[in-house]
Amino acid sequence: MGKNRKTQKGRWEPMRRRVVTGANVALALVLATVAVFFVNALAWRLPHSCELEVRSRHRLSEKTEVMLQGLDGQVEIIALMDPNARLFDDVRALLLEYQHAAQSIGGLQIQLEWVNPDRDIARARRLADRYALDAGNQVIFRSGENYRILHVGDLARYEYELRESGIARRMVGFLGEQAFSSAILAVGSGKAPVVYFLTGHGERDIDDFSEDRGYSSLARAISRDHFDVRRFSVAGQIGIPDDCDVLVVAGPRQRLADEEVRWISEYLMQRRGRVMLLLDAGVETGLGALLDRWQIYPGAGFVTGRRIPGWGLVVNEYGNHPITRPLRNVTTAYVAPRPLHAFRDERAQTNSNALTAEDQVRLTILARAEADGWVEMDVSQYPPVYDEGVDQRGPVAIAIAAELGPISPDAQLDATRLVVIGDSHFVSNAAIHSGIGGNVSFFMSALNWLADRDTLLAIEPNVPFMLQPGLTRQQWRQLSGVVIFALPALVALLGGIVGYRRKR
Repeated sequence: MGKNRKTQKGRWEPMRRRVVTGANVALALVLATVAVFFVNALAWRLPHSCELEVRSRHRLSEKTEVMLQGLDGQVEIIALMDPNARLFDDVRALLLEYQHAAQSIGGLQIQLEWVNPDRDIARARRLADRYALDAGNQVIFRSGENYRILHVGDLARYEYELRESGIARRMVGFLGEQAFSSAILAVGSGKAPVVYFLTGHGERDIDDFSEDRGYSSLARAISRDHFDVRRFSVAGQIGIPDDCDVLVVAGPRQRLADEEVRWISEYLMQRRGRVMLLLDAGVETGLGALLDRWQIYPGAGFVTGRRIPGWGLVVNEYGNHPITRPLRNVTTAYVAPRPLHAFRDERAQTNSNALTAEDQVRLTILARAEADGWVEMDVSQYPPVYDEGVDQRGPVAIAIAAELGPISPDAQLDATRLVVIGDSHFVSNAAIHSGIGGNVSFFMSALNWLADRDTLLAIEPNVPFMLQPGLTRQQWRQLSGVVIFALPALVALLGGIVGYRRKR
């Protein structure tokens, strides 16, 4: 009896194991199906986005290596950063490249220090007190008494896209090398170039903190790039200051006196000076005679075309020039910019052999409205509408660079340089605070070119390669249906087939 009971129990044991195993598999499939369903249901309610960002290894450009070879002494770099910050790995990898490059240069030493503000609280507090630091991740460059502070948030260039779920931001460039090279050059090379902003004619003021007219934010950006920024009043002065490296005339609202225009002209032609003119639409500045020599004519009306709310013109494509080469994939925006017309020198047209290349003005259009833009002659018409026979169809320039003098980099004398931009609002406090970061980049690129800091302009941003599937909402629904229902059903079917074959 006992033996029969034991034999019967042994006969049912394999069946019991199969039942238990099958139940476990069925329960696992049910749980997996429920988990997949809820995960995908949650994803269904959230914005659909799938981006894969591939960043190339950071390597210093040849321009940076040449710049480092021209420096000596010790540069201390203190990175006050949260290790979990998005750009931490990029900053760390790039700074290590600088340190490695300096090891092969006999007279230059780069010392790195990493400070975690959450852990090294005492050290972070001492740095904040010494350098008047504000919140956020920052990198400090110091050599002797000279120092520069960079905000890590300013090292990324972003592009804004309008999607079904709202406005999305993605990084399209890492500006670390350009910013770090500028900082190292600034603290290691000594004297900063002097930039004077002309005053006395209603120009925008670098000490003005107002949103619409102020230039205080721009002044801070210029100072961060190792420039000595000063105001220059014509009252009691005779000529442009001797220590002026770049003169900026930003949005005068009154006409300059003939004597003042003569000072600027003499500074350009006799002292081979560097000048930037920001000329707003509809304002008579008295600079027409000076610009005639440079074959630039500020026109009437204002330029319009591709627009975004609050701005009169958006530009994404630029001319081929050292100023604009770093602006790839960058958007700049302007408020009713003044049209600028460039014309050829008649002497060069009548007798091309009479003038050498150094005697001729070399003009390059930096930014312009394309064929879909136009010059609106009716300044009271809003929104602007193109009127055939009245308005001028694009393309039309809004920013021009001009150069006159030696072309060879080995020449004993410097070339004279001039940049004219038909808008002064594009780098006001309000414009900078609006988030159009390309405006400041454009201005600083022009300023660096005028100050002969061409090395920094040749450094290209590191551009991450983005993989993003372009799927419509209907395609996303179909893909979600496959993931939510088809894949779990396939797993269940395969499990059933396996279980059936085991029973047989």
